[in-house]
Amino acid sequence: METYAEYTANQSQAERETQPSRRLATRFFIFAGLQALIILAGAVVGLFIAPASLFVSQTSDEAAGWILVGLVAAVFGVLGVVLFILAIIAGLGIRKSNRWGRITGFITALIALLEFPIGTAFGVYALMMLMKGKGTSI
Repeated sequence: METYAEYTANQSQAERETQPSRRLATRFFIFAGLQALIILAGAVVGLFIAPASLFVSQTSDEAAGWILVGLVAAVFGVLGVVLFILAIIAGLGIRKSNRWGRITGFITALIALLEFPIGTAFGVYALMMLMKGKGTSI
């Protein structure tokens, strides 16, 4: 069994340059999966919990609060759909080392910054990777 040092010594330069691209593409796919969960949670809250809570609200302030919760869930749901689609497209483009994949990755990372805390962390990471020298192979 060869060690990691022997394994990396046997790799070609092209293989070593594409590894950061593959890792970043995989992280875009993972982020898309997280967006799918956010979409599902937003749908449950926005479509079921918030409207049902309006019927049991005792005051108009309580009802207004639940309407606000439903609207926030809807906004995060729409943002999740947009980020899900963009993350899949960016991941595919980055994996294939296309220029449009990198551009889509930048756009996705910038929009993800709005989604605190996970989207912000992902957006900062993706921007750093795309702007580094490692991003030139993307």
